[in-house]
Amino acid sequence: MQGENLKPEQLLAEALMEESSADEIHRWACHRLALGDTSQVIESMVACDPCSPDARQTLVGFLRQIVATEVPAFSDIGTEVQCVARRILAERLQMFLDGKIRPAELCRTVNRFDAQFLEATPAATWLGDLYNGCDWIDGTSYDPSPGEVPYLVEEARRVLASLTSSPISTEDCEPQ
Repeated sequence: MQGENLKPEQLLAEALMEESSADEIHRWACHRLALGDTSQVIESMVACDPCSPDARQTLVGFLRQIVATEVPAFSDIGTEVQCVARRILAERLQMFLDGKIRPAELCRTVNRFDAQFLEATPAATWLGDLYNGCDWIDGTSYDPSPGEVPYLVEEARRVLASLTSSPISTEDCEPQ
């Protein structure tokens, strides 16, 4: 997460991509309260114990309420969320290619993003064919080494090159 100064829609985009913890969302709400936002939703967020088992889900629900009020055009599959997802995907692909994460960990991210953006218009073509490369890799029954999945390694290289050579423009990633 980039910090307490994120706009609520930016924080929600990161939360939807599982890039923010309950503690980070809670700190954001505390910061907003310190700046003078005494809305009921912010006060409820601050009162939430970030260590409770369902805190993240509860805090994201409150964050959704704030975004619905302040940025009614926000979409879970919109450009801003896709910008966050593309950044995360590029980071994960590089980590995979550097041997820092296993295929199953990369595939969990790919599968989550594929499910998130399945209905996106235009389709999330930036995912390339990673989903098919991850089709049978779930990490529970079998987590192959990168050497056992050369097609996934090749697709990871291709998608990473595509993401870094033609990223969504900075203007497209700016909050509305």
